[in-house]
Amino acid sequence: MHIYPPGPSYPIIASFQPRFFLKSQPDPFMHTEHTLRLPDGTDIFYTDSGAPDTLDYTTVVVVHRIVFNGYVFERLHEWAPKYNARLVLMNRRGYHGSTPFTDAEVEEMHQGRKHFQDRLALQLACFLKHFIEKESAPPVNPDRSTGGLVLVGWSLANATTLSLLANPTVVGRELYEAIEPYLRTLVMYDPPTVALGYPMPPDTQVYYPLAVDPTVDPEERHSAIAVWVSAFYDHSDLGSGEPTGVHWAKPSEVVDPADTATIDCYSAEERAKFSTPFPVVLATDFPLFQPKMQALLQTQTHAALFEENTVSSYFPRLNVVHISGTRTIAVCIWAYTKTLRMYTDARASGKAIRPVKFVLVPGANHLIHYHRPELVMREILGGFTQVL
Repeated sequence: MHIYPPGPSYPIIASFQPRFFLKSQPDPFMHTEHTLRLPDGTDIFYTDSGAPDTLDYTTVVVVHRIVFNGYVFERLHEWAPKYNARLVLMNRRGYHGSTPFTDAEVEEMHQGRKHFQDRLALQLACFLKHFIEKESAPPVNPDRSTGGLVLVGWSLANATTLSLLANPTVVGRELYEAIEPYLRTLVMYDPPTVALGYPMPPDTQVYYPLAVDPTVDPEERHSAIAVWVSAFYDHSDLGSGEPTGVHWAKPSEVVDPADTATIDCYSAEERAKFSTPFPVVLATDFPLFQPKMQALLQTQTHAALFEENTVSSYFPRLNVVHISGTRTIAVCIWAYTKTLRMYTDARASGKAIRPVKFVLVPGANHLIHYHRPELVMREILGGFTQVL
């Protein structure tokens, strides 16, 4: 275990080698494709590695970020059987195969209506219940090390996954009692500030291609976002816990070949398969960036992680892991830093908050699952407890 002195403590696992791009992995990665119709008529598309031939496997449900769809995690499918897991990659609303948001729902996002997030929580709960009741997911074993469900939200998807923990009145007692005994871990996989409702630090010049700029061609913005999220950044002083220690600028156009942005490591087939047309992204996710929605997401994050009454009575046994990388995007490492500081302060004041394990992977960018899929699968299932 390594610590960055001075400043906040950053637990670190695993030496990360970004040069290892795994081009020799077999293709295709074995899985099946499905569409689940929820009780409210919403369709959710997902891929499924299938159930291992054991009685104690873990069902891992992964929810993707903006721009990329669930296929971006397909390298994990190969490793699921090895680690006694069933891997389910769920496409969020509006992405390939899943029901788009209605105009009324988009307007709810613009207005920051809590009902929008509550609906996402209920739909996610119904999706999880399907694997418990219809797919016979094994229960959690007595020491909570195998079985049950692990829910992973990558990047912006944390705005969806955290909705499940934020309001005990939404899901309903029957549905909650079906899910709670099975849901053992929530992984916050490199969320950005926008997913948690955190404002940017003041007086900081931020390169942010997600910002709406009508003078820039949409396809150029689409490409710029893909490079931005998948580049490797050299942050000067993460241990300081200050914005000045974070690289907020545009990624360099001249890089060491070992630091090539992940998007530039994709084959043409992978680019087409993993990415989502920009008009879909604009309609589905950009309303989340509106001020009213950001205020709602900030409240949601507080309720899910730091509200004492909610934490003590709603999924009280849940284990939470927040993971980031030392070379990820500024908005993600800043979200990690801010959450860690809030968590440390709350614990120091004696508040009964949700236990969170904070993990920082050295050398890792925003797409650890592409470069090191076995590491991600192993550590998701182990709760990031091993030092590799």
